[in-house]
Amino acid sequence: MSNISHLGFILKGGGGAMPDTLHMIGKEVTVTANGVNYSGILIEVSDEEVHLKGPFQWITLPTNSIGAIALKKDEVSFLDRYEGEI
Repeated sequence: MSNISHLGFILKGGGGAMPDTLHMIGKEVTVTANGVNYSGILIEVSDEEVHLKGPFQWITLPTNSIGAIALKKDEVSFLDRYEGEI
């Protein structure tokens, strides 16, 4: 079994398992690898590596170290949250 097929069953987004990562490309995700969470834009997933564009640098992770990839939930900024109360 290739790593990509293996990843297809552990990827999460919106609460359900997804068959592949194609619709995640170009979106903000959180990747868990070796117990560490990485956030960024998903650029590419191959048999050997997962590539993210982080806020300050590129992140390359070995595919066999990936525990999960999840679409990042929409976060409300501090200003949006308290706009009417200030």
